[in-house]
Amino acid sequence: MLTRRAGKRIIIFLAVLLPAVASILPSALALPEVYRLAPFPFRSQEGATVQLILDVSSAAPSTAYQFVFGVQDPSTHLWISFPQNYTTLPTQQEFIIIVSYPSSSFNATGGVNSLVGVYPASVSQTKPVPKSNVASTFFRIGLTDNTVYQRTQTVSIKATGYQAYEFVNVRITTSPGSTVVLNNPDYADGLGTISDRWTIPPSADLSQSYVVTATGSTTSKSPADVDTFTITPAQMTVSSISSNRGTYQRTEQVRISFQASYPSLAFATTGSANVTLIRPSSSAFNITASYDFVSHNFVATYRLPMNAQIGVWTARLNVNNFDDSYDNRGPASQVSTTFTVQIATLTVTTTLAKTIFVINERMPFNMTMTYPDGTALGSSDHASGRLSLSGGTYAASIPLIYDTSTSQWEGLYIPTGNEPTGLWSLTVNGTDNSTPINTGVSSNVITLNKRASTVTVSCNPSQITVGQQVTCTATVTDVDVGTAITPTGQVTISPAFDNPQLCDLPSGSGSSASCSVIFVTRPQSQGTNSVTASYGGDLHEALSSTTASVVIQQPQTTNSGDNPYTLPLFYFAIIAGIIAAIVAGFITFRHKTTHTKLKIDLEAVKSEAGKIENQAFFQSVKDQLSKDKDEASSSKSGGGSG
Repeated sequence: MLTRRAGKRIIIFLAVLLPAVASILPSALALPEVYRLAPFPFRSQEGATVQLILDVSSAAPSTAYQFVFGVQDPSTHLWISFPQNYTTLPTQQEFIIIVSYPSSSFNATGGVNSLVGVYPASVSQTKPVPKSNVASTFFRIGLTDNTVYQRTQTVSIKATGYQAYEFVNVRITTSPGSTVVLNNPDYADGLGTISDRWTIPPSADLSQSYVVTATGSTTSKSPADVDTFTITPAQMTVSSISSNRGTYQRTEQVRISFQASYPSLAFATTGSANVTLIRPSSSAFNITASYDFVSHNFVATYRLPMNAQIGVWTARLNVNNFDDSYDNRGPASQVSTTFTVQIATLTVTTTLAKTIFVINERMPFNMTMTYPDGTALGSSDHASGRLSLSGGTYAASIPLIYDTSTSQWEGLYIPTGNEPTGLWSLTVNGTDNSTPINTGVSSNVITLNKRASTVTVSCNPSQITVGQQVTCTATVTDVDVGTAITPTGQVTISPAFDNPQLCDLPSGSGSSASCSVIFVTRPQSQGTNSVTASYGGDLHEALSSTTASVVIQQPQTTNSGDNPYTLPLFYFAIIAGIIAAIVAGFITFRHKTTHTKLKIDLEAVKSEAGKIENQAFFQSVKDQLSKDKDEASSSKSGGGSG
């Protein structure tokens, strides 16, 4: 059991000891440094500089470190660097030191990088505690910039350490085949460096390795400038795949295209690919794409069937489904595009012999239906026609029949007269048996007119005199194409010698109908007179008219015994009546005058009578009187002599 005094002594001891122990613990408990040495780049061509990177972790803070690097070239010569120093900060536990090889950091000439081979490298610590070979690595220097290439890539060749402008031959051969693929003698530049390139063909032999040699005309290297590389298939790149259209109709041809490029960025012109088409129902099938020398693309085509699924389709090129024929494949990841398929709009073509028809005329027409790709629809499909009045409500359906001998649909319509005349629209619809159906329609404008008619007119008797009754007959005839229809309706007969009159055409059969009107010739109608017949048309027949001429003569003179003055007395009676009318009018006008002024001026009356005699009518009467008087005298003379 400790006494109080002993306890105090222990406490004092610990108080003195603990600070000293605390100062020793960090160093004693610190972890050992970790060293990592790495080259960059790991592989390079002759003449290149390599960075040696030393990474030290778990370093002691506030500590001065010193390292020495060593590199052995392929000739086994060891190149030692000058000491490389680094002091850590109070809180720093990791640092990096970078030394370039070859460089002035190394002794003598600073190192060699003109030899092909492996360059081992190591580092030793000299401070704070000497440690030998704390980290090591190696790097390679060769003639080529890589050891593995894909087809179509370019091999870069570089060799150094030759005399300025020395003649150097660069050669590439296959191994073990010993086939020379490059043989290029050339001169080194002013620094003794020779450079060359070789582009690997798409069909390069993959079973061989390739040996590169550079041989100088005067310089001999040990080891010699010999390097090797291998070739792998090219990874083809297909960045996208496209459809030439976003929307297709059934039976149209889908066109999918893409370009495939090599690692050299050159485009492939050989090979093929399986392009997968995926229907809206998710079922899929493949089509083959081949090179098209016109568009310079790989193209796959597919004709959509007439019953193709409607909706969004997908065209997809899967990973490595393209092969350029040399086993260079691509793409590395799938590419796809979409397009939409719609029902087909059928092309309906209706052919008419003409576009103007009349009532009761046959209207034959032919019709063809084709899909967008030009394929014709046949007897298993459906077609119907409809004739409708433009701007009206009248319509008629027309059945269509497929004629296998002509591969056409045929229709016939005969307007019987119930249809109004004017502009009509002939609409023909076509459908097939797909689900959903493909449809099409055509429309033609036609004109329906009334039938043409002619009218003739004649008057009876043929010898017509003044004051005589005349019967004029009009005949209307249907003269149009097709089956004739008997004209009906009214005819207006308008003679120059009487007032116009109407007559009704009787109903009947045949192509003609007639009606008549009786007229009376007037005294002033002597001579040639026109007679016009105008047909007003009916529901079927169009208007028509005609004009004829008739001659009206004076009646013949007849003898009454031996009295030659019978006719003259008639004319004198007419003259006397006219004179009496004039006198009566004159007296009426002058009825308010004085008695003396009511006396008739006989000289004035005689003057008025003279004026009447000068008129054409009375002159003809005068001439007729003179003629009759002469004939009577001749007749009397002849009778006396007998």
